[in-house]
Amino acid sequence: MKILLPILYCLLFSNLYAQKVALLIGNSKYVNQPKLGAGPGIDADSILKALKTADPSWNTTCLKDATLDEMEKAIKVFAVKAESAKSVFFYFAGHGVQIDSKVYMMPVNAPNDPDDFERKSISHVWLSKKLKANDEAIKLFILDCCRDNPLAGGQKFKGLTSPFNQKFIFSAPPLKKAPNNKFSNGPFAIQMVDLMKQLPKITVRSFVDKLQLKYPSATEAGQASGIYNQKLASHNLMGDLLDVSKIEGSVGPRDEGSIWFKTIDAAIGNADQTIIFFDAVSCPHCRVLDKNVLSKPGFRDATTGFSLVRLNYSLDGKVLSEHAEAARKKYGVTSYPTMIIVDRKGNLVKKLKIPRTEQKFIDYLAAETLKPGAAGFILSAGNNCKVWSNFHDPTDKVTWAGKVSEDNFASGKGTLTWYSKGKYNLGLEGTMVKGRLEGAVIEIDEKGSKKKTFWVNGKRSN
Repeated sequence: MKILLPILYCLLFSNLYAQKVALLIGNSKYVNQPKLGAGPGIDADSILKALKTADPSWNTTCLKDATLDEMEKAIKVFAVKAESAKSVFFYFAGHGVQIDSKVYMMPVNAPNDPDDFERKSISHVWLSKKLKANDEAIKLFILDCCRDNPLAGGQKFKGLTSPFNQKFIFSAPPLKKAPNNKFSNGPFAIQMVDLMKQLPKITVRSFVDKLQLKYPSATEAGQASGIYNQKLASHNLMGDLLDVSKIEGSVGPRDEGSIWFKTIDAAIGNADQTIIFFDAVSCPHCRVLDKNVLSKPGFRDATTGFSLVRLNYSLDGKVLSEHAEAARKKYGVTSYPTMIIVDRKGNLVKKLKIPRTEQKFIDYLAAETLKPGAAGFILSAGNNCKVWSNFHDPTDKVTWAGKVSEDNFASGKGTLTWYSKGKYNLGLEGTMVKGRLEGAVIEIDEKGSKKKTFWVNGKRSN
């Protein structure tokens, strides 16, 4: 017995003080709700296997078809383990609902009455509070469940936030359902398992970004702290600090198949102009830009005539490469994201605004890079809609008072006003078709005199 006691104590404390702890729950066999088939359980098993394959030292607990009491007990034990862990991972697959600013994970014995969901289900807020201790740990929570609202009449969605030492990811957008596969892995879990094969070599921030690119409906709760975002951007889920400059491709010419050069010197000899994107690896606005603009085919097409350079920084000022720091100082970059255009000698041509949607960025870039004297679309000041110019003068400004089409053209009846070097030049009252004046147009000069004219396809014909 004396020999066995030390062994039992070692086993107990090795589990209690594990460096990497995970709790996975897959609920399928609901009593009062529609059954979900074997899918959630299969998802939990697959993710458990992926974690163990990436690192066998993970201390894992996997529950299937858990009741409210079983879920609460498991989470409380999990919270104790997490207090001394380096990495914390939670996954839930099953029925879920969102009510106001809380997402509820439903146990298999959850009631059928929506009014009881809040009392007899597990909210992500309750889970978050239980796991709040230990600010140093990497904590990732994945909720693969619906977020629709069953309450009569519904309620408006309120944004979700998480403490600075936690990151919550949801497979479903606000107030929407999550897809499920009754007999095999669900589509969200399939993408997760595929990415988890890269865990020892990928940061948590990159894991989340790539998951959202593969599964666009995935969303994350707001994260206020740049400090913890930096931890997510520089550590993998194993808790190890990674050399982001090597992983993210911050040095060297260009990765195979990538549109981005890694140094300015490598880029500027390949085109007359180079676009330099200054990116902070933990900057949330940069990640939105990645998802909505930079990863889109339209961005590649719009920048075909340019060389592209991407330089990465951390949000707390830590520099990932001397080259990136030198460029930041040279061009006076003080915030992220920042995008500029330089010529073949590296001289600054202009600083670009960065619209957050693909089409608006394409329109903006085309207008900003239109050569003097050329014909093309420029953007109206204020509403940024497309207006045709027969002879572009960069010192001109144009405004459109009228409707804007869904594809961002000046449209219908209105007034187009041209300003030259800040002074009123000409007013044009008429009808726009795809950003071009068409038909009868009243011209109003700087003295207020009016003249009837006729336009075809954006050009005056008389």
